[in-house]
Amino acid sequence: MTYRRPGALNQSLRAIQAQDSPLAALAIVDNCPTDESSETVARYVSTIPDLLYVRSPRNLGPAGGRAIGWRTLDYRCSSEDWVVFLDDDDPLPVAHMLGSLLRLAVSQYEKDPRTGGIGARGARLNRHTGHVVPVLTSGRSIRVDHLHGGFFPCYRAEALRRTGSFRSELFFGFEELDLGLRLTLAGYSLYVSGQLWTEVEPHMVHSAPAAKPSWRLSKIHPRRYYSLRNLLSILLDHGFYTAALRWAFMAIAKPMLNVVLNPRLALKHLRLNVSAIRDAFARHLGETVVLFPDETIEDLTSGANESRLNEERPK
Repeated sequence: MTYRRPGALNQSLRAIQAQDSPLAALAIVDNCPTDESSETVARYVSTIPDLLYVRSPRNLGPAGGRAIGWRTLDYRCSSEDWVVFLDDDDPLPVAHMLGSLLRLAVSQYEKDPRTGGIGARGARLNRHTGHVVPVLTSGRSIRVDHLHGGFFPCYRAEALRRTGSFRSELFFGFEELDLGLRLTLAGYSLYVSGQLWTEVEPHMVHSAPAAKPSWRLSKIHPRRYYSLRNLLSILLDHGFYTAALRWAFMAIAKPMLNVVLNPRLALKHLRLNVSAIRDAFARHLGETVVLFPDETIEDLTSGANESRLNEERPK
């Protein structure tokens, strides 16, 4: 999946082209088609087998883009095939990446026939608090509730076909958590592979350290609306009502406590969070863009999504 980054797209395709275990098919979902991106893809048509270029008529967000990617490949997949989701932020780091990923997926499936997916990083959901707790392993594979995007999540086609893949109506934020919970509810197992993480970790570009939990407000950002709305909606969908109410309470209490210190920023946060809470409980999803005068829709494509809420949770 790509969005207005032809240079990163070229780097990603070059890394795919260099793999010693080629993909059986590749779908490129362009969330904002440009002539430059189209020309970049055209250079690889003859060297990457079965390359499918999907030009989205508008930005469908990560959730919508991944949903289209799966629908494009679904009819080409057998139940035994594996589907890896990539984006232009995270090119394959080493030439044997796809081969290692497939071998680990098949090996895990042989140990556990209910394996629905495997990746380098994942997380578990605390059902009582609603916090997503990252899981890292340098040893054996560990079961998780969902796989992180950006760390080469790989799913068995049979599992995606049975539960449905990403929900496009989420648009942005927590789409991996939603898919993971639906897969585990259907009886599938998801694993973080310590061996895979050991292989890719030296090549990964790490983001800045997570901020310590604080009651202070950060700069307002429209992606917060989508992340909070989607997290609440997912918690409600799965019956985690206490966790959803806790998040809703914190989302209102934090800006209220900051009204005296920074009233203008606090009121912006409060308005944004109330909108997210209202839409989550009303199941009003989709692309409901919330913008302020100094912000643009491009802001939605930068930075992390679910990690932002967890980083800023109060002690």
